[in-house]
Amino acid sequence: MLPFLLDNSEALEQYHQAELASFDGVAWSMNHLRWMQGSPEMVNFCAFAGNQLIGNTSTWRITDERSATESVFVIPEWQKQGVARSMICTALEHLKQQGKSIATLGTHGNNQKAIRLYTQIGYELYGFILTIGYAID
Repeated sequence: MLPFLLDNSEALEQYHQAELASFDGVAWSMNHLRWMQGSPEMVNFCAFAGNQLIGNTSTWRITDERSATESVFVIPEWQKQGVARSMICTALEHLKQQGKSIATLGTHGNNQKAIRLYTQIGYELYGFILTIGYAID
């Protein structure tokens, strides 16, 4: 698995469709996706089955020492087959080669499957962001 450029409309659309399938119809807009991919700091690690994009993880620079990993997803048919683990480990190796010493990532809510995977790989609690809400009735 090598870094993959989402540098054309076809690749962006394929990514977008896989993201929609992976997150129950929720995904970044194509405009946001184009904006994110326009950064030289963003690196994608996509998994393919033949020509079909089946998963992704992206990394981007925060500081010279630290990078964030996000947009980790695998389409449902390919989940629980080691695809996410492989993409994340490939991304971590890339970050190590880039001289990074800290790689962070997060998940929304209480996503136990994601948290279990991340801790199995070796991630530990680095910090947290508290989001609170108020139900307006």
